[in-house]
Amino acid sequence: KNRETIDDIDSSMMEFHTRKKEFRRTTLLEYAARVLEASEFFFLLRIFGANVNFFESFVAVACASFLGNLLFLIPMQVGSREFGMALALGWAGVDPSFGVSASLLARIRGLIYISVGVALILFKTKKKNV
Repeated sequence: KNRETIDDIDSSMMEFHTRKKEFRRTTLLEYAARVLEASEFFFLLRIFGANVNFFESFVAVACASFLGNLLFLIPMQVGSREFGMALALGWAGVDPSFGVSASLLARIRGLIYISVGVALILFKTKKKNV
């Protein structure tokens, strides 16, 4: 009954094992993105006046990401990212409101980038259809 699906999964897994170079590159890019996100929060928290170091911001971003993954049923991790940042910064001895503010600012930045991306896609498809 599910033979076609199982064969498709099997072929995907076989292809995954033959592309180790791409896997390493993708892992490195993911790690670089996490470091960039942690540095974004580090600078945001420093601008707000929080006394944090880079490691604390990295741990806060990791906690927020982990909590968002645990609460995967919540659409777009609404509230879980903010809670994770507040929780992690509270453990570090920093006022949790800094984490909530920085997380909300990062969400606004994300919405702006999404809007720009959607506008560019719409512009390109409109131009292509004309």
